[in-house]
Amino acid sequence: MVFLGRIICLILVIICVRRLVRKPEAGDRGRFAPRKMTLVCAPYECVYELMKALRVLVIEDDALIAMLLTEMLAGMGHDVCATAATEAEAVSAATRYDPDLMIVDAGLGRGSGVSAVEEILRAGPLAHVFISGDAGRVRVRKPDAVVVRKPFREAELARAIDLALAAASPPATLQV
Repeated sequence: MVFLGRIICLILVIICVRRLVRKPEAGDRGRFAPRKMTLVCAPYECVYELMKALRVLVIEDDALIAMLLTEMLAGMGHDVCATAATEAEAVSAATRYDPDLMIVDAGLGRGSGVSAVEEILRAGPLAHVFISGDAGRVRVRKPDAVVVRKPFREAELARAIDLALAAASPPATLQV
């Protein structure tokens, strides 16, 4: 009986977490559609372009949201190399796994996602996207940060990843 109660509780929690991330609208590719693509937005249309699969570090203290992000990123064709739930775990995982991108919850239960990113960036530039219910709080500390507000769609996350990659890449040099 206790086992059945736990299963029902887990199902209800999963339903609640899935409501944090809005469902794709008409025209969006399905969340489970496998692809190694990202959105590139033109003034009046969005076009999917091929891009290399990224190694992603997910920094999220809520295990169910971390699982949901992992599933979403895998559906976008990326590889989640590690997840971290605290500031200390995030710094350690970034050093150990050398990701191409970090998806960071700004407010962690133990520590701060913003502080973790600041510490990680001391080693060198690394693309990162903050996910927060309060984007203003993140922008106070990091005005140029790429922030996705909860709840969000896959297309919004894909656009944010593109912006973060562009911001982290070194400017192209002209050779004469």
